[in-house]
This record gives sequence, structure tokens and C-alpha cells, in this order.
Amino acid sequence: MEAVVAVVSASEVDGLSRVHEVDVVREMLLGLLEKKRGDHSPVLGDLYLSAYVFCRRRKFSAAKIATLLTLCHCALDHDRSTSDPLDTFERSYERFEEMLVAHSVERPPWTTGTFTLDDVRAIVDFMLHNYYRHYRLYKALFTKKVVPNFHQEHLFSVERPTYHTPLTTATRLEEQ
Repeated sequence: MEAVVAVVSASEVDGLSRVHEVDVVREMLLGLLEKKRGDHSPVLGDLYLSAYVFCRRRKFSAAKIATLLTLCHCALDHDRSTSDPLDTFERSYERFEEMLVAHSVERPPWTTGTFTLDDVRAIVDFMLHNYYRHYRLYKALFTKKVVPNFHQEHLFSVERPTYHTPLTTATRLEEQ
């Protein structure tokens, strides 16, 4: 897997470090990470804020913070953009691990060595306890629900199902 395209830059993270009010930081993170979707859910704000606080406690550089926020955004964005039942917790975690490894191994131009082995262990632990522990909740909140809408043409009328001719009576292409 190749490195992902940055959603947040290091200079934008530097701007975040100058703000000391939690609510303002949460809104700034939502503004930076949810530009295209415009989804300013408090649940997303809390997830991004907890990732930012985790990075600050680990004394990550601005580049590492921007990279981890981008990885969190990419994982969450993919998980909420699909309602495929085969897209499970395990598959989502595998995708996140692939992205994380791509940012932990130095192999230019395909991957960048942003994180150390200790960073990777801490990030995996953080994501398991803060995102993947609540994976089903995030899926339930952000997966679009399909609501069937039935429409009856005539009041109190019931349509009969149409019967199709059996395939045994069909003509073969070679006979035509």
C-alpha cells in the first residue's frame, strides 16, 4: 500500500497548537478534516480531538500529528462510505494497519518512515481502544440507512405477480 494523501498539513497542526480551548480545537479539527463532507458531528469531533490529545501527550512532531489525523480520517471515511456487510471490523483494521505500515517504513517514493516502532505500537493501542472498540457504533451512526418506500397506485387494489414463460420453452440462439 502506498502512503495516503495528506488531509491536514503540518502548518495547520502548528495553528492548532496555539489554541488552548478544547471546544475551539475540536471545531478546528472538524473544519480541517471534514472539509469536503461538511459533517460536523460531535462524535467525529471527539474522535479527532482524542487522537490530537494522544499525539500531544506522546510529544509527536507536527508532521506526525498531521499524518495520524490523516490516517484516522481515511479509516473513518472509508468505513462510513460503505455499507457492505463484508466490510467488517477485521477488514477495516487490516486497511488501517496497511496505511500505518506505509507511514512507518522508509521506502521512497512509495512509503515514508514517519513513525517509529514505539509510535506504531502506541498508535495501534490507541486506535484499538478508541475507534475499533466502538466500531459498530461508528458504523451504525454513519452508515446511511435504506428506507423502503412502497407506493400503491389504486386504493385497495392488489397487483398480481406477472408470470414469465419458463426457460424450457425458449428458443436457442443457434436455432435462429
